[in-house]
Amino acid sequence: MRRILIFAFCLPVFCTAQTDSLLHRIPGFYTEKRMDLAIGYNFYFGKKDKNDTASRKYHFLELGIWRSRFFFHRHWGGFACYAASEVGLNTKKLVIAPKIGAFLAYGPIILGNDFSVYTDFSEGSLRWIPYFGLGINRFKLTINPHVVLSNKDFFENRLPSGHLHLSYALINFYRKKTAWQR
Repeated sequence: MRRILIFAFCLPVFCTAQTDSLLHRIPGFYTEKRMDLAIGYNFYFGKKDKNDTASRKYHFLELGIWRSRFFFHRHWGGFACYAASEVGLNTKKLVIAPKIGAFLAYGPIILGNDFSVYTDFSEGSLRWIPYFGLGINRFKLTINPHVVLSNKDFFENRLPSGHLHLSYALINFYRKKTAWQR
């Protein structure tokens, strides 16, 4: 009985189809182009000082436009580029941060970067924000370290190097789904 089961389970490995199946559509494989309105939330962890006390934690709301192109089959992947703006929810002065960015995804892993200018309308700071995390074409959850490129004194004590970011593509403006054919 054991040999029969081994033979039955291993037989499909040696079988081939009579026709080439790659000339036809691959079932389940398609690409998707999208343009979405995305909403996001950024949580900036408090920075600890020498006395081991955490400073105030800051919350930012993000609103932006995503353009993405993803493929779906066994392992999904793709890329997106976007323009967005962050607004401080609990900052003493009104702080906004317009930004542009892009990310690549393969499976649930996302790698990307942003260029952002944080400003309170009297001074500003340019930042490069590389990030990594989890996500797909409509959702991302990432850890964002900030690399300050200009004006390190602006908001630096209040914005440490580690941030948590959550984004979701809320409203779809454009979607085109294309089945892949060889």
